Amino acid sequence: MGEICLKAIFESVQDAIQAINELVKLHNRNADLVKSSGKAAKTVIDVFSYLEKSPIIEIMKTSKDLGLSYNATANAVMILKDLDILK
Repeated sequence: MGEICLKAIFESVQDAIQAINELVKLHNRNADLVKSSGKAAKTVIDVFSYLEKSPIIEIMKTSKDLGLSYNATANAVMILKDLDILK
């Protein structure tokens, strides 16, 4: 019985490690894309970082929370959509 329990725990840990590694790869890929987003990169990076903490956003609330204009935030969201980071 104990051996079965340890095997199940080991497999769960392995799955968690794999999921974390995939999330880190995804973050790094997306961060590289965001950094190369041109002259709006600073704003896009700010919105990207915000999205990692709050994956569902409203442009108005996000702009207020980040101290950005509505248009700058909307533009950053469009860039993130164009980069296939945001849907």
